[in-house]
Amino acid sequence: MRLLSGHDQDIPCGECTPDLLDTAKHNIEQHFAVAGLTERFDESLVLMGIELGWNWTPYYLNRNVTKEKPVAKQIDPIALKAIEQANPLDFELYDWASRRFQDQLAQHPSRVAEGMTRLNRANRLYRPWASWLKRSSAT
Repeated sequence: MRLLSGHDQDIPCGECTPDLLDTAKHNIEQHFAVAGLTERFDESLVLMGIELGWNWTPYYLNRNVTKEKPVAKQIDPIALKAIEQANPLDFELYDWASRRFQDQLAQHPSRVAEGMTRLNRANRLYRPWASWLKRSSAT
């Protein structure tokens, strides 16, 4: 939130205020076509393409992905509660950004579905070649 509010360096961790939350929301509204969500990465790319008028289909390779990432229900509930209590404004900003993201998706249901189909197809076609090229260049 500090970064999104423009106060990354001058506000210490743990000292964010509701005013900074409002500033972060305002900055997202005014300066971001899309505030994507990591856990909805593909949909974020598709929505960016729609909102920014891309005439190409993005594709990507997964890199540096944790293979055995714990799901939230595997995290100690006491630790999770402590994290939530220490960062209430960050959780509020995330909830707000998630609703905004969902609202943006809902404005373009058929275009999002079509974009997801194209993205998935591009990734299926590109990934085997990219893996082969990577192996070829390493030898």
